[in-house]
Amino acid sequence: MQRGHKGVEATVERLLMGHTEEVTQLAFLPHWEGDGKALVSAGKDGYVRVTNIASGKTLKKIEIEARSPPSILKVSLDGKLVVTVWGRKVVLWCLNSGRVQNYNLNVVRQSEGWPLCVSPDCRFLACRTEEGFDVSDVATGKFRGKYAWTGNSITSAAFNNNATRLAVGDYCGEVHMFDIVIARCQLLGMRIRWHVAEYNKRYTEGIAGWNYSGYKGLIRLISTSGSWEFYAPQT
Repeated sequence: MQRGHKGVEATVERLLMGHTEEVTQLAFLPHWEGDGKALVSAGKDGYVRVTNIASGKTLKKIEIEARSPPSILKVSLDGKLVVTVWGRKVVLWCLNSGRVQNYNLNVVRQSEGWPLCVSPDCRFLACRTEEGFDVSDVATGKFRGKYAWTGNSITSAAFNNNATRLAVGDYCGEVHMFDIVIARCQLLGMRIRWHVAEYNKRYTEGIAGWNYSGYKGLIRLISTSGSWEFYAPQT
């Protein structure tokens, strides 16, 4: 038994074996015979493992060929998808089918970006860029939009559970909040009418005077400090 901070007592309940090198990422797997009964881990040995906590048995595993250790591990809220980021490589592992999909950020991105976080539903990836930060689709790596940043260097970010807000932390200790508005669009002659998501009644409709068509999943980042930034995804 060990005594931790402020006299809190803690005991080692179980030691789980499996990785041969440092474990850098951990997440509980939801809905696997009840919450908290399985653990997802990723380590410098290149493996992602799903382990039964009670028995210590490895339930599933995959090996990743990557030059860098995993910096991000996210399990979707339904427990069906595991997303890991290894340097420039993004890996999606579907636990039900066993299918593994991966892509290199240097290939799918038009500009350089450094991964910050994945949304809880595993839809979006936020990356720091030289100009600020941007958001892309986790499944494809396709660009969804960017925010021009003039403040201090960005060091961290986090989505809320339904990916409608994004918190961004900077080098000087400040945290900035952004509303994420996801919309569908309709081409109206030479203009595009943006139908904004119902969750935010303040932004029910907007007009953009651009002759573009085929946009899907428009995103607007709205700073709660009052500044606005508009960006549109690739077709």
